[in-house]
Amino acid sequence: MAKFEDPFEEAFNMEQEEEEQKPEEQVEEPAQEEQPEPEIPDKYRNKSIHDIVKMHQEAEKLIGKQAQEVGEVRRLTDELLKRELSQKQANQPQEDEVDLNDKYLEDPVGTLNKAVDNHPAIKEAKAQAFAYKQQQVEQRLRKEFSNLMM
Repeated sequence: MAKFEDPFEEAFNMEQEEEEQKPEEQVEEPAQEEQPEPEIPDKYRNKSIHDIVKMHQEAEKLIGKQAQEVGEVRRLTDELLKRELSQKQANQPQEDEVDLNDKYLEDPVGTLNKAVDNHPAIKEAKAQAFAYKQQQVEQRLRKEFSNLMM
């Protein structure tokens, strides 16, 4: 019977023989450096764990209180900014009146119509007229359709 040689097996056997021939190296463990004890601040020296925990809890309470105050100040600031914006928007129609005076020379009829349409009394009259027409239509519908529910 023929004997076949495996080149991979020969290479593996050679590596094992080389490892056995090498002298065992001494593995030096790195010396554990002594870590210096962390320096304790003066305010924590000579205090028990109970005292330190109490100090920490009080600090957390103070942080929570300050966070609430900051939230309240932010909310008040937002309200103040909104008020200022609404006041500025309320003041803008006065600026439009100045513009109407300038535009009156260019287009007197259009400017006058615009001024009349924007007058509060005219707006109120239009709203009342609309409400009156709406009531008339509702009455007519109720008269024609007695079973109509509105």
